[in-house]
Amino acid sequence: MILFIDTISNPCFIGIFDEKKNIIKNISYDIMWNESSTLIPNIDNLLKENDLSYSNLENIVLVNWPGSFTGIRTAVLVVNTINFIIKKNMTDINYFSMYEFAFDNKFPIIKDSSKRDLFIKKDKNSKIDIISNEDLINYLKENNICEIYWDTKINLWSIKKITNIDYKKVLDKINLDNKKSLEAFYLKKPNIS
Repeated sequence: MILFIDTISNPCFIGIFDEKKNIIKNISYDIMWNESSTLIPNIDNLLKENDLSYSNLENIVLVNWPGSFTGIRTAVLVVNTINFIIKKNMTDINYFSMYEFAFDNKFPIIKDSSKRDLFIKKDKNSKIDIISNEDLINYLKENNICEIYWDTKINLWSIKKITNIDYKKVLDKINLDNKKSLEAFYLKKPNIS
């Protein structure tokens, strides 16, 4: 069994997949700022509802960036603790790779960074940049972009916002790792005053 945890997207996703990467059961819920109090009980309940235990897991996949500092650390701590006990394998993936896999390399991919700016990956070969909300709107208009792949709260007039992730499709494209522990990955932006 594979446990897939995405606490970066909103709503978050926790899913159990079989060895052929077919989904058995999943839950989605608003986890924002509640990782420490909701993640473990929801994983426990999902496993119990399907007559599974942690020992049935062969790999845990975690979306590990970008997100809140505390949220990422909490999710990584939970996954590492589970794996410390069951001693199986873990895989981490970032939000942008997940969206690339889910939507067959369609761009731009956008993710909230703060109230004033966002992370953006403009195309397959570009690096992930930080862009202000205003600059994003200008970029979309200047490039006549009418469809984006995103998870953000800002309002963008008539832009089509694609957010429904096909986690099975993502899992089919991931090379499962045999990591024994994961490290929290986050980006500290410079403070400019």
